[in-house]
Amino acid sequence: MQTNSRTWAAVGAVALGAFVIVTSEFIPVGFLPRIAGSLHVSLGTAGLMVLTPGLSAAIAAPLIFVRSGRIDRRKVIAGLGALVVLSNAVAAVAPTFALVLAGRVLLGVAIAGFWTVVTPVGPKLAGPRHGTRATAVIATAIAFVGQFAASTFITPLLTERAGMGDGTVTGLFLAYGAGGIVGTLAGGPLVARSRVGTYAVATAGVGLALLALPGFGTDRFAVGAAVVAWGLIWGLIPLAAQVWMLHAMPGAEEAASAVNVSNMQISIAVGSAVGGLLVDHAGLAPVYRVAGVIVLAAALFASIAGRRTRPVNHTRMELAR
Repeated sequence: MQTNSRTWAAVGAVALGAFVIVTSEFIPVGFLPRIAGSLHVSLGTAGLMVLTPGLSAAIAAPLIFVRSGRIDRRKVIAGLGALVVLSNAVAAVAPTFALVLAGRVLLGVAIAGFWTVVTPVGPKLAGPRHGTRATAVIATAIAFVGQFAASTFITPLLTERAGMGDGTVTGLFLAYGAGGIVGTLAGGPLVARSRVGTYAVATAGVGLALLALPGFGTDRFAVGAAVVAWGLIWGLIPLAAQVWMLHAMPGAEEAASAVNVSNMQISIAVGSAVGGLLVDHAGLAPVYRVAGVIVLAAALFASIAGRRTRPVNHTRMELAR
């Protein structure tokens, strides 16, 4: 299948939807202290805004996969977009924290449907040869637990511990996001060459960055550099994980996506819950130390998995000859 401008315009449109989905899911991370104060809840409780959509997405993903089998994908994606709008509207006007969480439940359903339905669209739009690249454009589990234990509470780390102002924090979030986009786009060839190896190296890099962050204290330059590096390296991980899952279930792309979405979203929910408990009972620094260790453990497990699959692949090649 040859790609053309219309094909990649379609990929770009879906990528825009992915941007809106990701922004809606994680924008509360930048405002958790203010949300906690305005709604009179603790910082750890405010972290439920990250846990709730993750948990609802994990439950909804397999249900959406089963129910949406024969429905036109364009209609499914449009409906999910409308659900995102409704979710954000509810959260924007909610007078209580409970109503905010209700809106976040709706967002979780939209997240589950979007990633379950959209990820397999990449290879269908661009053809097998460009499948990895299209997947990289469209999306940007152990590693996710550590990642979201830490990222949920990045704002208080930057403001309270590093002493950064609101403007600096906003600029750093933009740099983190831009780094993630660059990492995802640049990661296409790396993932195509070795999805397991890319995942292992990237998770090791993120783990080291998380462990280093609390030690930088008020050194704003070091903290900022670590956060940008974190975003850049993290951009590789969701792509590698998704492609790994798709290759593990050939011919069942949407089922693979549903499994992967549930896995990721459960990890996000668990990670934010772990982070919330740690920040309320032990403080900010232990959040990043524990998160770093968890992500490094994921790197170790991936390395072991990669070594175990190589002999099998070699044997198959010999048998094929």
